[in-house]
Amino acid sequence: MGWPQNWGWVLFLLVPGILWIIGALANRGGDIRDRIFGFAVGTDGRLSLSRLQAFLWTLVIFGSFAAAMCVHKKISPGSPTEVNKRSDDAKAAADRASAAKVDYDAAIVNAKAAAAKKQSDRLAADNAVFQAARWQKEGSNAPPGKIDEAKSTAMTLSVQADGSDNNALKAEQTRDTAQKAWEQAKKDADTADAAAKAFDWVKIPDALLALAGIAVGAGVFSNLISTVSSDDKTAKITAVRSIPKAKAAQAANFHAPANTGDPHNSNYLVLDGTDFGMSGSVRLVRNQIGKDIAPILAWATDGTQIVLDVADGLSYSRIVLDTPNGKVVHEVSGQTPNLVLGVARPHYEFADLFRDDKHPGTMDLMKFQMFGWTMIAVSIYVFLFLVSLSDTMTSLPTVDSSIVILTGISQAAYLTGKGVSNVPAKP
Repeated sequence: MGWPQNWGWVLFLLVPGILWIIGALANRGGDIRDRIFGFAVGTDGRLSLSRLQAFLWTLVIFGSFAAAMCVHKKISPGSPTEVNKRSDDAKAAADRASAAKVDYDAAIVNAKAAAAKKQSDRLAADNAVFQAARWQKEGSNAPPGKIDEAKSTAMTLSVQADGSDNNALKAEQTRDTAQKAWEQAKKDADTADAAAKAFDWVKIPDALLALAGIAVGAGVFSNLISTVSSDDKTAKITAVRSIPKAKAAQAANFHAPANTGDPHNSNYLVLDGTDFGMSGSVRLVRNQIGKDIAPILAWATDGTQIVLDVADGLSYSRIVLDTPNGKVVHEVSGQTPNLVLGVARPHYEFADLFRDDKHPGTMDLMKFQMFGWTMIAVSIYVFLFLVSLSDTMTSLPTVDSSIVILTGISQAAYLTGKGVSNVPAKP
């Protein structure tokens, strides 16, 4: 389109931003933060690292393609016949430029050879003239006929040197003519090539498409693993209530997590629901700023209840439950121990990207490794694109095969770990 290069840098950031905003506006429900990160949420209600990776590469490719197309020289519409004709013309012009370069190289060799012969012949003629002058100076002391012989040799060599001078001059002229012809042919070839490429869009390299494909494929397989291994279990909170400390000991089918410690409060908060699994974490989000990690006193073995040691008289706005069967977030109102359960809401946290799928209370090293590698690869590509952006760009920067391979290995390791952790235990 021929826009200024500065506009390309702006569009590189603006286009992904606009697309992201449009998607966030279409994602109804939740606050602005939840709507913005909706694209990177998995089926378990948490931010998904594989989805985030696919989302980042999608934005980068969209932005770089839009920027490159806008600063690219004006693209002309044309019929297949016109496209083929200009392509043939460009090939013919390139062949002529190649032949002219061969002629120019040959002319350079001939000019060098003629210059060397000119120098050699002139040196020989000068030596002969000097020798004739020396014998002339000897006069009667010179051998009979030596003076005439020296003069004849000097004249012959001088004539030969004059001829070499002319030949060298002609060789230089031929070289100069060949150089001009080659430069003109090269210019014509560049013009014909630009005319042929006037129909071309900016190309996306296969390696970059492969990288994006790996990211998207990983997201698909990650969801497939979660779906296949989920057994249709999704954690749900049905009620929040309080029980006195004295009645807590009467509860059945509970197991206390290790290192629970002694309870500190006289009333306990109980979460009732389904499919809580056997372990996880509970966080209470305050009305103002911050969140509290609720100490878990007991977790029902049938996944229906969780007992928490929470102080009385505290106000919270949300309760966040992380389980092997997904993440559950509800609005709450009131003060402990009399919290009132509200509607379910999305609530995404940066730590979701690193939580273990089946043990959300712990972090996954594989996810951290994949996150770090993704950030490095995306940053390198963005740098390469911005420094190479120009109106002559015909292709987005390619990525080295090692980056594609390492990204594939990273994703394979992550998916393997996810698949192993989702294999149901034998009864």
